[in-house]
Amino acid sequence: MKDRRFRLGQWFSAVLVLSLPLLVVGCTANTGIELKGHVKTSTGEPVKGGTLVFSPIGDGGGKAASAEVQQDGNYAVSPGITTGKYRIVYSPPEPELTEEQRHDPTYTAPKPPYMGMIPKTDQAEINAQTTTIDVELVKRR
Repeated sequence: MKDRRFRLGQWFSAVLVLSLPLLVVGCTANTGIELKGHVKTSTGEPVKGGTLVFSPIGDGGGKAASAEVQQDGNYAVSPGITTGKYRIVYSPPEPELTEEQRHDPTYTAPKPPYMGMIPKTDQAEINAQTTTIDVELVKRR
């Protein structure tokens, strides 16, 4: 019985040692291009909040990615974005409601400040040299 446990322990140790290189490679694999930028309105004001979604177009081979727009208008795609051609879509932030407002059936939330605004340039080509894409929001026509 002791001999059997010893062999099982050796087998487990061997599997663990042989698996470590695979774990290290998996953890350090390329996570894509670190893309960041600034979102502003057509008047130059920073957009405060919302989400940018980068959706692959055609056979570009890219993967969808998104980023939260911060209160200063900056965003960063994390963990990264792959190369390819993308459509850029902006979604405004949800209004912040109190618990009372959420449960009041007569309360009407104000329209989000950037509702109806879209990126002026709604497509982008991401390649290894692309690190920054600034987005300007304009009123939808």
